[in-house]
Amino acid sequence: MRGLALAATVLLLLWPQVVADMAFQMSMAAVMALVAGYESLHPLVQGWCARQQSRMGRAGGFMLGHLAELVLASLLAGVATLPVVMAHLGVIEPYFVLANLVAVPLMAVWIMPMGLLALLGMPFGLAAPGLWLSGWGYGPFCGLRMGWPVCRVRALRCLPCRAGGWARPCWGWLGCACGAEGGGWPGLWCSGWGVLSPWLVSCPDILFSPDGGLIGVRMRDSVLVMGHSAEQAGLEREWARVLALPVQRFNAARDGQTPDGSLVCGQDGVAGACVFQRSGLTMLLIPTPPPAGTSIAEGQALMGELCTGMDLVVSTGGLGHLCTQAPLRLDRALARQEGAQAVYLASSGRVHVVSDRLWRGARPWVLNPGGHGRPLLPLARSEDGPPEGPPQRW
Repeated sequence: MRGLALAATVLLLLWPQVVADMAFQMSMAAVMALVAGYESLHPLVQGWCARQQSRMGRAGGFMLGHLAELVLASLLAGVATLPVVMAHLGVIEPYFVLANLVAVPLMAVWIMPMGLLALLGMPFGLAAPGLWLSGWGYGPFCGLRMGWPVCRVRALRCLPCRAGGWARPCWGWLGCACGAEGGGWPGLWCSGWGVLSPWLVSCPDILFSPDGGLIGVRMRDSVLVMGHSAEQAGLEREWARVLALPVQRFNAARDGQTPDGSLVCGQDGVAGACVFQRSGLTMLLIPTPPPAGTSIAEGQALMGELCTGMDLVVSTGGLGHLCTQAPLRLDRALARQEGAQAVYLASSGRVHVVSDRLWRGARPWVLNPGGHGRPLLPLARSEDGPPEGPPQRW
């Protein structure tokens, strides 16, 4: 444990940003669990192996003990890294421990030794037997898709399997902290309750993309996406991962309204505007802003009375002088300054907006809104015409 603490301290002193990296968190959690688990459980495993060795003989007992230690290592590392996988990947693989219990011993006991045998036979043209024997170990993994951590083993097909595992709701920083603290101090109370935090943390009701071109509305069974963005595919995947809901594209002009009536579009003859109601609040969503060149008077006349009484207005274009009476307005211009926006609608009737810049702060290592940084090198010269004078060395 002291060696692990020393290694973590050195890494954090040299590269403090790795504390938020998935690889660092998984490595530290797995090693810590292996050290603590072997210290307490290894004597029990050794005693059990000794009793089996007296029954099965020395060779059988040695092989059984080796398999038991591999199973123990897989179990400890898999359970310790489960909170990290939930936080970063957004899924819970229901049988990941069982899959590792089968895959890790099989890889260590059969596949790797046979592969090494094939490697030693390659200079003499005798690699075929080793590769053929190694293929016996790969066979159980070829029956199903590799994306299914446990269903890839044919012998476990009888178990109910779900592709991609179970999606989990948004994960707050408190859950990550409690999970890490519970792993480091197993007796701490939050070691158990921290795993429940994804279902206790409130998720945003409305999402606004970093470029201001996409609006997402969280419904009961899906995320309705309106508008257009250059990075729409990536944003949809991330929103689906964070909210643990499938993404459904919503066309304000074609779809009209949702089945529950909470989102209605085309009121007062404005086809590109939708009214969304939740928690006693009324929001105006404009996925299709007025066309370019529309004057202030024309825009105000087009919106009519829609802006009156709205608690929030979100537009994929620039609002300008539109809906100035609304207490909160989010548009493309604000997204370029503050980045992505998350809107929380409280049951008390209060609207809380969190922006990317507000959450991460304007620090030197944080990219500008939209995910674009300032270039570190000077820009190239203009190519309007041939350079004058002798050629320069760049």
